[in-house]
Amino acid sequence: MRLIHDHTRVVVPRSSTGRWRRSRIGLLAGVVVAAGVFGSASAAHADVTVTPSVAIRGGGVNITFEVPNERDGAYTTKVEIRLPEETPAADVFPLSVPDWAPKLTERRLATPIAGHHAQIWDVTDTITWIRVVSPPAEPEDVVRLPISVGVLPNAERIEFTLVQTYSDGTVVRWGEEPDRPAPVLTLRPSPAPPLAEQLAADDEPAPGEGAVSTWALFGAGLAIGVGLAAVGWFLSRLRRPEAASRWRLREP
Repeated sequence: MRLIHDHTRVVVPRSSTGRWRRSRIGLLAGVVVAAGVFGSASAAHADVTVTPSVAIRGGGVNITFEVPNERDGAYTTKVEIRLPEETPAADVFPLSVPDWAPKLTERRLATPIAGHHAQIWDVTDTITWIRVVSPPAEPEDVVRLPISVGVLPNAERIEFTLVQTYSDGTVVRWGEEPDRPAPVLTLRPSPAPPLAEQLAADDEPAPGEGAVSTWALFGAGLAIGVGLAAVGWFLSRLRRPEAASRWRLREP
């Protein structure tokens, strides 16, 4: 009895091997892309914002700077807000915030600007907020610091510069570093009133105009009355001789 040995071998087609290699390359590329996306997302940071972000030129507004805390184990101890020299604003003051003390620095203008009641020569240059309670009672993701602007300039926007200091000594300069954009307040012209309001304003008499119109109507009526009375008197005078002549004809 002979044993027959069947020698067989498995051969992988070339096309299958190529597809397997290509699939592994695609999988690795997908992993690299995903790692890049998630890495960039983790490296992203929040920006300093201004609320509201839009205001009316020449008007007044209270705005709040929202400054993010981005360092673990540290907190913001000082925030310096600098107003731009090219777009000065009148009557700028810090508003009250618990645990923070503001300091205001002014500068002299070469040409005055309009204020609420008079021309303004000295305007706010810098508002520095200093934390007076350290560390904060609770962790803060955002520090909110409001200011009041009395008269906004006639410009397209106000671009602030903000310097943020952390408790570990780190300084972040918003508006001076490429990846730290400046907070911006957009300014728009005053909107035109609705058409109905314009027509109503046009129909309203000027001061004293209503009284003049009343006296004019009274004078016209008086003149008409006097004229009618004169006409009646004249007609009555014309009729009297005729009546007298008829009376005389009837006499015997």
